[in-house]
Amino acid sequence: MSDNDEGDDSRSGGLISCPLLSVSFMAVRQATEFVNNIRKNYDRLLDKLEFNLGDRNVIFNPVEHDRLLIDDVSFIRSRRYFWTIEALDTFSSTIKTSIAIYDQFMDLLDKTSPRLHERQNLEPSEEQILRNEKIASKEFRGLLERIQAIKERTVTLRDGVCIYFFWVWKLD
Repeated sequence: MSDNDEGDDSRSGGLISCPLLSVSFMAVRQATEFVNNIRKNYDRLLDKLEFNLGDRNVIFNPVEHDRLLIDDVSFIRSRRYFWTIEALDTFSSTIKTSIAIYDQFMDLLDKTSPRLHERQNLEPSEEQILRNEKIASKEFRGLLERIQAIKERTVTLRDGVCIYFFWVWKLD
C-alpha cells in the first residue's frame, strides 16, 4: 500500500469502519508503544533506586537525617551511593543512545512518508497517533532529567558521608 491510497477501504467492500493506516503511521504507533514501555520500565527502576536512597521526608526527622551521614566500617552506605551513581550514568548513556536511534527512525519515517511529513488532511486516528508519539517522546526524554536529579541527590548524600568522616577524622 502506498501513502497515496492511505485510508482507502474500498477494497474491503466497505466492511472496515475505520480507515486503513499506512505502514508509516503503524510504524509510528509501534515506536510509540515501544518508547512508552521502555519509559515505564525505567520509571519503575528509578522509583526503586529513589526508595533505596532513603532520603525522602527526612527533613522533619533529625535522627533519620543524621543517619544518612553515618556509614559503618564496611562503607555500606558509601558503596550504595557509588553503585547508584554508576548505575545512573549507565542508564543515562543508554537512554541517550536510544533517543538518538529513535530520532533517526522518526526522521527516516518523516522523509519517506509524504503524509507523515506534511501532516495535512490527516484522519483523526492518524492525528491521535502523532499526538501520542509527541507525548511519549517528551516523557521518554524526561527520563534524563529525572536521572540527573536522582544523581545530584545521591552525590550530595555521598559527599555528606565523606565530609562527615573527614570532620570526625580531623577531630581525632
